Amino acid sequence: MKNHIKIITIVTSLLLFCGIAPLSAATDLSCSGGEAFWIGSAVPVDPSLTVTYDAGNIDDALVSIGTDFDSSKDTLAFSDMLGITGNWNPTTGVLRLNGTTTPANYQAALRSVTFNTTAAFGTSRNIDFALGTAVPANPCGFVSDHFYEAIDAGGNITWTAAKAAAETLTLFGLQGYLITITCESENDYVKTKIQSDAWIGASDIGNLTRWRWVTGPEGLMVDIDTETGLRFWDGVETGAVYNGRYNNWNIGLQPDNIAGERYGEIYILDGTWNNLPDSAGIQSYIVEYGDMPGDDPAVKITDTKVMRLAAPGIIIIEKQTDLTARPRALSSKLTTAPTSLCPMVIRTTPVKSHPALTR
Repeated sequence: MKNHIKIITIVTSLLLFCGIAPLSAATDLSCSGGEAFWIGSAVPVDPSLTVTYDAGNIDDALVSIGTDFDSSKDTLAFSDMLGITGNWNPTTGVLRLNGTTTPANYQAALRSVTFNTTAAFGTSRNIDFALGTAVPANPCGFVSDHFYEAIDAGGNITWTAAKAAAETLTLFGLQGYLITITCESENDYVKTKIQSDAWIGASDIGNLTRWRWVTGPEGLMVDIDTETGLRFWDGVETGAVYNGRYNNWNIGLQPDNIAGERYGEIYILDGTWNNLPDSAGIQSYIVEYGDMPGDDPAVKITDTKVMRLAAPGIIIIEKQTDLTARPRALSSKLTTAPTSLCPMVIRTTPVKSHPALTR
């Protein structure tokens, strides 16, 4: 065994010396192919989902409904199993699973999650699975998936302390940072997942009234003004957008830069932004993961399943190559997913040759 360890150490050292990073532990969460169908009662979202993780046990996972979530109608459900407990939040549309156990147990748990709704037929939901405690999304067309996690500090926390705390967090090899919000869809998504006002990674601390993203990938950029951090706003509440970049200040009121208010927060009420002093009474901050230097590109900890809402009892005709042929009577028993050519067509089992179709 000692010789084996010595050989592995030598190989790893040689790879690093040659500029080749050694392979990381396999980390993969993948949904099965095709779409899922809800036809009037609770249905498993993806009973064939797979989880691979070679670095030990998993502590957390979650399932969330995307921006199409309807809090008055949609539900995800899970029955505690295999040392894993579930907690559904009907406000944010996030089902959190917690408990330290094997990847195989998490695979079984995630496969058992069910979806139900009272929404109208003919719509759909994007249901996201993820390992860890952060909600996945890619609202701005990022290079890779991003993840968002609202942290309750359990008491007031300064912006400076929140920034430092965010940077100590990692998610399966991804580096955490205080959130940067660079497009409207990202802002809209985040405001549906937070439970209170929270710190964000905006500040004008380097140059008064020049507001920048000073955290995350944007905080590492040298902008066109040769200063570090992505600049998006100049001036106070009567100021102006810089270089056409996104902002969501509480228009006409913020940023007012009164009494050292040089740090950004997002309001839970409407998702607009405010500026506050470092010592303001804020208890939450939002951590984002994704696109940082050093992030492991091989990590895949999220995937999405589309859930179609189809009316129960409706007979849908199987795809036919001869469109002039007389259709057969069909039963409503679902046997396969829809085809790519006819995405709303469901293959069914023939009952008889010619009777009239019923609905």
